[in-house]
Amino acid sequence: MYNGELELTLDEKKDSISGSYAITIPPGIVHGFRFMPGAEGVVLSIADPLLAYQKNQVSPGYFGDILDHPQVMNFSQKNVLLTQLVQYLSLIKGESERTDAGYQLMQEWLIQMVLMSLKRLY
Repeated sequence: MYNGELELTLDEKKDSISGSYAITIPPGIVHGFRFMPGAEGVVLSIADPLLAYQKNQVSPGYFGDILDHPQVMNFSQKNVLLTQLVQYLSLIKGESERTDAGYQLMQEWLIQMVLMSLKRLY
C-alpha cells in the first residue's frame, strides 16, 4: 500500500494499518484486505510455483524470512525502497499487457527485483 488505510485479516487476526506498507502473505494463509476510501497501492499475487522457484532455485534460502511467514513492513517517509517498488510494480503491469518476446521472463526478473526490495526493507 503506497498510502492510506486498510483493515488486514491474517487467519483470524484483524489489524488496521495506515501509511505506506508492504505486506507479504505466504500460500496457505487465509487473508483479506478492506481498503478505506482513498487508499492507493497494488496487490501483486505471485503463483506458488514461481515463488517456490525463486525461493529454492534462484536464491536458495535468501527470501525465506519474507516469504515463509506473513510480514507487515512499514516504509518510512520518502523511502527510496518504496519509490523503487512503485516503479517495479508499474513495469510488471506494463509487461502483463505485452505479448512480444520475453514478456514472461521480464516479469520474473521484475518479481525478483520486488522480492529484493522487500528483503532490503525487512
